[in-house]
Amino acid sequence: MTSDPCTRCSGARADTRQSPNLRSFAAERETSMSSDIQHVITADNVSSGTAPRLRMAHVSKTFGRNKVLDDVTLEILPGEVHGLLGQNGSGKSTLIKVLSGLYSPDSGAEIEIDGVELPQPINPAGISQRGLTIIHQSLGLIPGHSVTENIRMGSLERRRFGRFIDWKYERARAVETLADMQADIDPDQLIDTLHIGQRATVAIARALQVIVPGSGCLVLDESTQSLPREVLPEFYDTLRGLAKRGTSIAIVSHRLEEVLALADRVTVLRDGAVTAAGVSTKEMSEAQLSRQILGRELISFTRDRSESSAEASATETLPETINLTDITGATVRGVSLTIAHGEIVGITGATEAGQDELPYLIAGASTERRSGTITRGKSARSVADLTVADALDSGIALVPSDRAGQGLAVELDAVSNLTLPRITKRSGRGPLRSSWQRAEFERAVEMLRITPPDPEQLVTSYSGGNQQKILLAKWLLHEPQLLVLHEPTQAVDVGARADILHAIAAAARGGAAVLLASIEAQDLSLICDRILVFEAGRIVRELHAPFAPDGILSAVE
Repeated sequence: MTSDPCTRCSGARADTRQSPNLRSFAAERETSMSSDIQHVITADNVSSGTAPRLRMAHVSKTFGRNKVLDDVTLEILPGEVHGLLGQNGSGKSTLIKVLSGLYSPDSGAEIEIDGVELPQPINPAGISQRGLTIIHQSLGLIPGHSVTENIRMGSLERRRFGRFIDWKYERARAVETLADMQADIDPDQLIDTLHIGQRATVAIARALQVIVPGSGCLVLDESTQSLPREVLPEFYDTLRGLAKRGTSIAIVSHRLEEVLALADRVTVLRDGAVTAAGVSTKEMSEAQLSRQILGRELISFTRDRSESSAEASATETLPETINLTDITGATVRGVSLTIAHGEIVGITGATEAGQDELPYLIAGASTERRSGTITRGKSARSVADLTVADALDSGIALVPSDRAGQGLAVELDAVSNLTLPRITKRSGRGPLRSSWQRAEFERAVEMLRITPPDPEQLVTSYSGGNQQKILLAKWLLHEPQLLVLHEPTQAVDVGARADILHAIAAAARGGAAVLLASIEAQDLSLICDRILVFEAGRIVRELHAPFAPDGILSAVE
């Protein structure tokens, strides 16, 4: 048994006597857990003679009765890449907000840059003057403005006499920074016309405006989560080049393979406290790092496709397959495929290859002109005028990648979000029956380990991973015949990722046909029966289990 979230086994057959429904799989999963890991490990390779570039010590933060940071210490050395890891809700975001000045820490905190202690509360302008800058996941770029304007925003210099900006000078500064980064980007180009990898480079270039070459500290707060896989090598080269010249880099990320490839050392938070302080990544594996993040071994399971097929076949009311015929949109070109009930089909490809558009075309969530047919048994439905409501009536549910923009009602509490698709049907003409809503929430908590288990808490106050679980449970409880997912594990921690993959597999065991669009080769290799590779809007390759992540990546390239 491996320590991956789930291990796909194509040989041994699992015992199918237990009903694989959504309610029971959580109990099955618990039996594979090991006892919690309580000890804290520390690095043995930190040179006592090297003063930290950034030092945070005795940092605590309390909201009411909830202590979300507990005596946290973080030290980042000059010229190193340092990973800051932890599950969603572990305190990473709060620590970065303390560092940025958005939150004031509890009394006793010490924050130093190059040995100079910063006064509390932190002034954001003060940390910039000390050479520390933070790039958030959104990148913070301004649409409709040029590369030069975005790079120099916040650092623009006025002429000595008058209020005019010398744009020739500002452009030269932008060109100089891009040249130092070896980035081939036109400084006059509109930011909107750049691909996401180039926009990330511009965000770093802007951050470097406050950093003297060879000094300073750059903090990447989930900044790589939205970057396509094909642009990551170039982005990583940029970061390594900065560190080689002496700039310190801190990476907050859920991608363990990314952190192990880039970081010299890591610090891990769990429940607001440090469980691994400045540990070398030199001989660390993903399994060891996952164990520190979770406090236990990763949950593992075997997924047997014959088990899913047997369960689906036992459901007489379901047609054998769902057929997508000649689906066409803005990028997708005449795609046809078949998904059996109980089968998980993955779709993947490079940026704008078509796999990102297909989920929205067949779920009625696309505004593009579209055509094609969805057939289930004797029922055929055109996608040309398909709406989300039509798709739901046809048994098709979509879990979109943009949970805040398209998946959740951010102004509502958790239970309202979870039960929203069923309120009209369940309420009838009388008042809402809150008892069924509470029951659904309890069921969601059981199958996906949602924390905190508070149905009345605003959904925005949950961690990102738990928001994703609420979104997934919202549609799993709808019991769709075709479950369509787009990047369901994007920007979630390793523990939430395992829970999500378990839940998707349970849906397939229960008879759902599953279409999973993802660039996460590890997820696809663990859970899919088949993988379809897209290129220029068409399916160009089909892979059959078992797969290895490297093989999937090679098929995409």
